[in-house]
Amino acid sequence: MTQTELDEATPKVEEKKESKNRVAELLQAPRRKRKSYVFLALGKGVPTDIASGLDQLIRTNFKQLGISRAGSLEDLKKGFSRQISLLIFDDEFLPLVDGLNLVSEMKRRLNEDAVPVLFLTRDPTRLIQAYNQVLAPFHETDDYVEFASLSNAEILSRVRYAITSSNRRRSRRYKVNIPLRYSLLGEEQMLNGRIFDLSVHGAYLRDEDGRMFQPGEQLRLRIPLGKSAPLADGEYLKLSARVRRIFMVGSEAGVSFEHTTEEKSLALTKLITSLANVQNMRRG
Repeated sequence: MTQTELDEATPKVEEKKESKNRVAELLQAPRRKRKSYVFLALGKGVPTDIASGLDQLIRTNFKQLGISRAGSLEDLKKGFSRQISLLIFDDEFLPLVDGLNLVSEMKRRLNEDAVPVLFLTRDPTRLIQAYNQVLAPFHETDDYVEFASLSNAEILSRVRYAITSSNRRRSRRYKVNIPLRYSLLGEEQMLNGRIFDLSVHGAYLRDEDGRMFQPGEQLRLRIPLGKSAPLADGEYLKLSARVRRIFMVGSEAGVSFEHTTEEKSLALTKLITSLANVQNMRRG
């Protein structure tokens, strides 16, 4: 290679070094924490003074949160890709059942984040009846405001509480008594167990073969669907789980569901909704 060719190649070598250095710096730099948002889906029937009051409340008192607004169905779906601290959803933003199904889809996709929803409604009875057919497993994270009968100050107070209440359980646990089979990850042997507590995020599991659970171990569960079989393919709902808490007896543990696909999350939600409706009917 001539000296001229060497001189021409040198800048390219330097550029590659600089590019590698920039990549290394980016990889070594601490990752930015994703900003959380209060997501507003307000229909035309929500008075402008309430909408502006919500804006002012969030900007003044929760400066760490951003505000995102949906003006259409597409905006709403796109907004679900953000990290949402609270969804304020007018139950007339979409036809009621369509809106609840969309909220259910959001909750299943963001399974680990358990996004709470505050519904704005003019007809609580109608909302509650429809909600319990679609979203009953999530009712401990959600609430509603009958805004037409409240003052603006009362509405904003309820919104403030919804934003600051961060210690609520991610989803309602239902008392059940379901025998199941399970195995340890990577092992073929099937063991007998029983679930006494079930939610869309986890369960209270007891081993019935005299085995003691170990912290953090991964399990593969086969939950029989019984009468709920039409809700999913096959007679069993197969889920992966991790032991999160072991009780003093050793053979009982709290487990969280891991790597849940959207299809399995839907089947689990339908199963729990079916159980919730049966329990509600018995109470009635």
